[in-house]
Amino acid sequence: MLGACSDATAPTGRNPKGDDYVPDRPLRVVLTPPGAAVTAVGDAVDLWSRVTEMDGSQSGETIPVTWRSLDTTVVRVEAQGVDSLRRIPWARLRVVGAGEADVVARVGPYADTTRVALLQDLVFDTVAAGSHGACALTNEDRLYCWGAVGGADLGALPVPLAPSLRFSTVAPALYNTCALDIEGRAWCWGLDHLGQLGNGPGAPDWDDGLPAGLDPVRVEAPIPFRSIGVWREHVCGLDAAGQAWCWGDGTNGQFGDFVGSFDTPRAMGDRRYSQLGGHRNVVCGLTLEGWHHCLGEDTLRTSGGPFTALDGGYGHECALDMDGRPWCRGRNQSGQLGHGDELSDFDVHEALLPVDTNVRFRSISAGEIKGSKAYQFGRSHTCAVDLSGAGWCWGTPVFAEGLSVEDCAQDHICVPRPVQVAPGLRWNHLDAGGSFQCGQTTDGLVRCWGAPEAVGSSEPLSVAGQRGD
Repeated sequence: MLGACSDATAPTGRNPKGDDYVPDRPLRVVLTPPGAAVTAVGDAVDLWSRVTEMDGSQSGETIPVTWRSLDTTVVRVEAQGVDSLRRIPWARLRVVGAGEADVVARVGPYADTTRVALLQDLVFDTVAAGSHGACALTNEDRLYCWGAVGGADLGALPVPLAPSLRFSTVAPALYNTCALDIEGRAWCWGLDHLGQLGNGPGAPDWDDGLPAGLDPVRVEAPIPFRSIGVWREHVCGLDAAGQAWCWGDGTNGQFGDFVGSFDTPRAMGDRRYSQLGGHRNVVCGLTLEGWHHCLGEDTLRTSGGPFTALDGGYGHECALDMDGRPWCRGRNQSGQLGHGDELSDFDVHEALLPVDTNVRFRSISAGEIKGSKAYQFGRSHTCAVDLSGAGWCWGTPVFAEGLSVEDCAQDHICVPRPVQVAPGLRWNHLDAGGSFQCGQTTDGLVRCWGAPEAVGSSEPLSVAGQRGD
């Protein structure tokens, strides 16, 4: 965890094999987490380095590394060694000045680099919530993430990722995260056992509980995308002409004529879409005329319209019609469809049905799942922003005024129809995560709230390091 002190007992110093040590074979060095941040000069963070064979398998020995800060006026290596419990190299980094600095972990010619930052004067333009973490883009198109994102536990503070790239959109998820750079090129990181990285034959799935790749890799797409989405174990992008391209797990028919797992993007038929949605094993979209169309789980479905907005979570998706009325479909074990049901319902509602509300909305977000690995015990919810900028949510956990964490924990359905949340705030946009939600309020600040294990507050709190906070 970021900011935690290691219990390593190795003395401070450089690689005991010597700074000039060259291993007798190629090795792979992977730092975790892939970024780190603090909020005050003098704070420290711990990083770990995984050293494996080039194919990601265990090396069979504990190989110490040499750590070095590339800017000692910002970050200094205070201590380093081998963790006595985890038997992996570690270093304690002390932030001594303002700014950001790269830190390198090296074994001979093999190395990995991470960015350590003092958070200050951040201006976020947008935020996206995943199942266990979130990402935001600054006004300079830089990417910051926190929580569990893309296979890495980044901690509670936003950390800079891929500092050499500039992004226009990001789609965070627990085991995979993808983003588009400002040229429309797709980048992904995290697990790759089903080709989710989209860059050809994948690396090993897991090693010591860590994914094969924590650094963004370029997706081998033939043309740029204008949007991208990450679902259970598949990823889809939409090009400028409305052609959908998907990769990863397509074994449930969600890729149409392509059935199987694919490690590079495949064009999905001749239909053109204005935006994509879907959930778990289903790919959905709105056609250029606004009609809802889905592929997956051996069925081909069209579910009405026209609609102007569509968003998919883990097990459900929601849309807005031309008048701003919300419609939802999928699983409803937590009341996330907003149909007013008072009992848990694990059946799948295949058609989009109207949400039980008279409120009209301008945006909608179907949340991810948070809970047990057994899907039926997971909880999910939906959030939307009405025409005045007020936030509304339904499902569980919602954490609306007058509802406590215990209310949501006792019943899977906490709120089966929309209720206003954070009534004193107005939102530019609001995105539902696993058991939390994040959004940008009209004062320009990004705020998150939700279950204590995910965010730490049942009331909206601004994310650390923002200008004007």
